[in-house]
Amino acid sequence: KSGYPQQRMKLNPLAFLELLRFHAKNIYTDKENVTDWKGYLLLAVDGSDINVPLTKENVQKYGNASHKGKETKERPQAGVSSLYDVLNRIIIDMSINECKFDERKAAISHLKQSSSVIGNKKSILLADRGYPGANFLLDLMEMNQYFVVRLGSTHYKREIQSMTSEDEWIDIIFDKTRINPYKTKGDIATAERLEKKEKIRLRFVKVPLNTGEIEFILTNVPESIISQNEMKTIYHCRWGIETSYDELKNKLQLENFTGQKPIIIEQDIYATGYLYNLISDIINDVEDEIADSKKYKQRKYPMAVNRNLAIGILKEELIRLILEKDEKI
Repeated sequence: KSGYPQQRMKLNPLAFLELLRFHAKNIYTDKENVTDWKGYLLLAVDGSDINVPLTKENVQKYGNASHKGKETKERPQAGVSSLYDVLNRIIIDMSINECKFDERKAAISHLKQSSSVIGNKKSILLADRGYPGANFLLDLMEMNQYFVVRLGSTHYKREIQSMTSEDEWIDIIFDKTRINPYKTKGDIATAERLEKKEKIRLRFVKVPLNTGEIEFILTNVPESIISQNEMKTIYHCRWGIETSYDELKNKLQLENFTGQKPIIIEQDIYATGYLYNLISDIINDVEDEIADSKKYKQRKYPMAVNRNLAIGILKEELIRLILEKDEKI
């Protein structure tokens, strides 16, 4: 029995990350009917907290997520970040970090890696209100990356208050009030970068919600690709990455680790991401078959795969399916 965990300790977790990327790359290389928006993949980025077993080694490796004064017991958490294709439901890239990590840096790292997976396909990045810092926006613009980011209540208030319409391009000026906080924190490189850039021109879009509230979207995507009316639909697509984390944690039992060591934990996380892509690929193939079938087109109501049921079956049967020699069985 001891031989199995001993061999696990020799296995680099990044092997499973490479399998995740390799399978995703094959999807974009081999499939003709990859779903996109006007020629652009919609890629969402986000992070999630992963509870890991309580050991001194894990606290040292990932950090303590408990709040002082509220909890006395240490609570180690890993921070997982991923880049996710919301229309094709495929994880493009994933990283494991400390519990308090820089999600913006992780996002840039994902985007730099993404070209090795999606090739020369164009994409639009979808991000929530934790991302739209000046440094991050400059990184995206220098990468010629289109983005759609939701603004928080304190983001670019001057520009929002200056809006005379519900959709307009506005200059974001990097004056002393925006540069000095970086100098105060000791981030001289960012401060000098903003001083040199002076300003950037981006599109601000008002998006009314069904509740009557107003959200503000910041983007560099022109109106010819996403109109004001389409912006709500596009940003709503970002919810797909939230759903993916729910499926990873609750359907694929991501936090049900097979060991307590960091190397085992990271093997499990990346392997679960790889399994997620395999299952999504199979489900996508079935849905394409249903869409092309004359038999199912004759039905009164469109037929769809029960994703929760499919995940449950494939999670248990995937290895048997891969080893099966007869494709008809």
